[in-house]
Amino acid sequence: MTRKFLPPFTALLSFLLLMFSCKKEQQENIHELVNKIPFSITEAKSWYSNQLNKNISSVANRSSSDNKIKPFAIIWDKAITCEDSKYYVVECPLKFDDSPGYIVLPNNGNTTINGITRLLILKDKISEYIQSALIHIYSESGFVDEGNGYSKRKNDFTGTIFFTDLNGSFINGWIYQDGKIIKKSKPNTSSIVARVAPPPSDECQVIETRWYIRTCQYYDDGSELCTEWRYMSSTFTTYCPDGSGDGGYNNNNSLPACNMTQEEARNALNSVSISHVDIISSSSGSEYGPDYLGIIRKPWQSQWTFVRFVYGSTGYYTEYSAKFTGIVYKQNTNPSVNWKFESMKYSNTQLTDGAVPPCFSQTLNATVTPVVIATDKFTATVALSYTATLSVSCLLGMEINRISDSEPPKVFTAG
Repeated sequence: MTRKFLPPFTALLSFLLLMFSCKKEQQENIHELVNKIPFSITEAKSWYSNQLNKNISSVANRSSSDNKIKPFAIIWDKAITCEDSKYYVVECPLKFDDSPGYIVLPNNGNTTINGITRLLILKDKISEYIQSALIHIYSESGFVDEGNGYSKRKNDFTGTIFFTDLNGSFINGWIYQDGKIIKKSKPNTSSIVARVAPPPSDECQVIETRWYIRTCQYYDDGSELCTEWRYMSSTFTTYCPDGSGDGGYNNNNSLPACNMTQEEARNALNSVSISHVDIISSSSGSEYGPDYLGIIRKPWQSQWTFVRFVYGSTGYYTEYSAKFTGIVYKQNTNPSVNWKFESMKYSNTQLTDGAVPPCFSQTLNATVTPVVIATDKFTATVALSYTATLSVSCLLGMEINRISDSEPPKVFTAG
């Protein structure tokens, strides 16, 4: 039998071509795998950054004393990815200056305040709609186990896992015993006032979640020094036995994507309710003077929150406030005398709380009457009217509602 051998150069060339072909195929396979990553930490970080820029007033409002969730820093380099049947999820640890903690009642008698709060960025597997939420993990034992998270519940975990928006408004929750779900929250039952418990035969119960905060100082070695816990408020939610569900985020109130029909868009606009809000928050700066007449002065500012828009059952809302500035004064020789207005003027009207839901846009233009300072200078009065324009995107373009209203005259005191 005669065997034929390739010349050395031809054999080397064939070997190199084979190696190049294998390498190229391997690179294409790797590229294909990379493209199949459903939701990366980088994508989540970029999305969150864009949302932060769009809703900066709502984010800044977390520092309000009424807000359960205080400003936080996201530890992106320790974020992890996971998924459930509905969402691709990026779960991020957080660092708070004022950390939240909880006691969920009734429990086994434990009074140890504890809790883990993490940021979730969730991407819907079907619509690809992205949203954010917070996951809160409370352990009935009082021991905080960092091993519990969105995608993992330890077999010995007994406690409550619940989800809120980034301002602390309740979305849904689950009660666990020895790593298994025994109850889940009933939709639309969370409130800030206690409700009457259902009949015992229903096996449902009203759960109180007590919110606390404490201020912490963090050090480079990983240690921290925190103040005592301070009670903030309580929420009450009905939980019922239910063997279904995966223990995940479940916002049944989410809006559909922006491919609504014209009728659906009109219904979405009609679901927006408007309520009058009458909240005044005033503050003043440092005193200066006295002048040659013995008068001291200080800068003064006030915010009048006057209207709230609630977007149906989506969980979204917006509040608008008119802002005023001025100078108040009094005689330095008589400190018991109340402050008086030297001047007061309207500054602007802006969105001060909440956010517009996806697919919607909203503007509000206010007209404010000239400020009238009373003869005795102790008070000032102003009236306001506004026109709000709400629009929603749909398959055929845009549906628009315009609403005009006025507020009764408002009286401000100099302090």
